[in-house]
Amino acid sequence: MIAKAATFSFLLSLFIPAVSFAQDTPERSMVIITTRAKGGPNLKAQVRKQIEKPLKKESKVVPYPAYKKAAKRAGIKGKAVDAQESVVEAGTEAGITHVLFIEGQMEKQQVGKKKKKVNFALVTLIEVSSGDVVFTNRYELKGANINAVVAGTILDDLQKALTMLAEPPTPAEEPVAEESPPEPPAPPPPVDAPSAVENADAVAIAASADAELTPITEEPAPAPAPVEEPPVLANLTPSVMETSSISVSEPTMTRKRKRWRPALHVGIGGIALSRNAEITAKDATPPAYEGPLPGGFLRLSFFPMAIGGVGDVIEGLGIHGEAQYMRVETIVDEETQEAVSSDIIGANGGLSFRIVFWDSRTAPDFVLNLGYGVFIFPLKQGAFPGTRYAGPYAGGTFTIPFIEELALLVGGHVTPLVTASGKLKRLGEQDGGLGFRAEGGLRLFIDPFEITAMGRFEQWSTAYTGSTTLEGVREPYQDVSFADTMFGGFVTAGVAF
Repeated sequence: MIAKAATFSFLLSLFIPAVSFAQDTPERSMVIITTRAKGGPNLKAQVRKQIEKPLKKESKVVPYPAYKKAAKRAGIKGKAVDAQESVVEAGTEAGITHVLFIEGQMEKQQVGKKKKKVNFALVTLIEVSSGDVVFTNRYELKGANINAVVAGTILDDLQKALTMLAEPPTPAEEPVAEESPPEPPAPPPPVDAPSAVENADAVAIAASADAELTPITEEPAPAPAPVEEPPVLANLTPSVMETSSISVSEPTMTRKRKRWRPALHVGIGGIALSRNAEITAKDATPPAYEGPLPGGFLRLSFFPMAIGGVGDVIEGLGIHGEAQYMRVETIVDEETQEAVSSDIIGANGGLSFRIVFWDSRTAPDFVLNLGYGVFIFPLKQGAFPGTRYAGPYAGGTFTIPFIEELALLVGGHVTPLVTASGKLKRLGEQDGGLGFRAEGGLRLFIDPFEITAMGRFEQWSTAYTGSTTLEGVREPYQDVSFADTMFGGFVTAGVAF
């Protein structure tokens, strides 16, 4: 009966700590703070998609604005909100158990005679109750984004670290009392009658024999208090090589990822063109136009699916647009030197599709453009007519990098169906039209800034049948053609990211 009671007590001692641990373990909750070191990539959009969304299935993820408000209540403001030193106070006020920091970093590594930029994601998990770092590791990125392979590795490592923290402490083993060795038997008494002392020895021997047959019932000594172990720091850096990052190979992917390209290009600057417009007629010399066209210029391209992308074909789908504005004075009467002002507007816009030829930061790419363009040059008076062209176009631009920071750009487009309107109707009935543009230049990219310098040649050609009705011309011209040529260039400065 005593043995059964001891066994029950031992099993109960194992069960009670496990129950206590399950009751005392709080629900796991965290906030994710994404930061960016100098020159490092911006990983916020990718972290929300690749890290935060999967983590929500296993843990409660508190929105960053809620954490920021809690930090403010705790008296923490400004940049200190995102500091690791503020985790205990801000996290306690927010009622969370962990804070996960993900920082985009960039390093220049020597590759041969050149230095190559390499991007990393530094992942750090801090426990709010103690302020201790329970996990930290740095992951090398392919390009400047967290792809599916790197994201999967980060999530697996975080899960392992959190699982290690959640495991209950091993209960102390119940000490077992050691049995003292039996005393050696007393020598046999002599044959003579025993004396009083010998009788006492006999009683002692009998008592000792009874003690050997009686089970030991004394209670075991209490288990020593478990020693609190320091927090576990999960470090997954391979021990064979001293390195601060994990190299992620991509053979597990079903396709080869194209290198990252900026999702947005925006540039603003100036444009300067020289215009030479001629009307050609048989046996006559109609009026012409020649002069400079300086003004402002804006160009942009946007590939929304490339934000946080991993190189899928659909990420090449985007939009493009450009606009130019010029204001010029035109002399409409050579004798009186009378001049009129004209506001010149040109604009193009449409869909784009970008193709990167192979997986390299210096791989060339081609952007196919389809859109609609207009060019308007009004003239209030004078023999030469104001012009208005419009029509759909198709074309593209090749980008050929020499190095990561410098690339050659060559491109253009064709407008096969030019519609002429405005005062061009005075030339007769339109009988066809064609427009084209060719341009080329250099692009300098110093992340995230971009400078582009391009030369341009552009021409609009239209033909007409019938008689002209130009202002101030006595004899009309028959079956004329019109060629409007502009050449020059533009320079823009902007950003690409």
